[in-house]
Amino acid sequence: MNSIAKLQDFVNRALRSRKYARNTASSFQSPLKLLEPELNEEEKQSVDLIKKNLDQIFNVVYDRNSSLLSATSIQEYKRRIKNLISDYERYGTNPTAMANWERSTIARRLKADKPVHPGRKGEVAQPISAHPSPDNSVEVGEFKFVLPINWDLEKTRLAIVKGEFSAIYEELEKLSGKLKKQTEDVEKMEE
Repeated sequence: MNSIAKLQDFVNRALRSRKYARNTASSFQSPLKLLEPELNEEEKQSVDLIKKNLDQIFNVVYDRNSSLLSATSIQEYKRRIKNLISDYERYGTNPTAMANWERSTIARRLKADKPVHPGRKGEVAQPISAHPSPDNSVEVGEFKFVLPINWDLEKTRLAIVKGEFSAIYEELEKLSGKLKKQTEDVEKMEE
């Protein structure tokens, strides 16, 4: 079995035994596929030689794929291969070590969607402060809106005067009317 096949087999075993998450395993498979055609016969037979010649191998990979991959991508692939070889040396050759391998997991938080200013391409609205000041609020009919601090209030107020928010106002009035009716119905039922 050649060295790339050994590493791919190790990744598959680590995935099956839940030592690697699926995305981690695939992040190791991609650079292995790039690496394989650039290895000479000796490197194909030895993981240690790949480790020793990794810089030169990735220089060749970069030269051949510079139109497709950035230097940053190549650097990241090289880092992944180093990590993979390190894990392989620690756990891949010894079944007992693989069984006792306690892989730490990192819980990732979902990124919240960032609201975007209407009419301003690419500008992200700042979150509304917990204690809004009266300076950053506008009124549309009976409704009061607290806007992000860096929002252009003059343009917003001008848009309100021009009636550009009339559809929103109508929907809010309908919703407000339904809510008032439901509240009255609940109060009648409680009496």
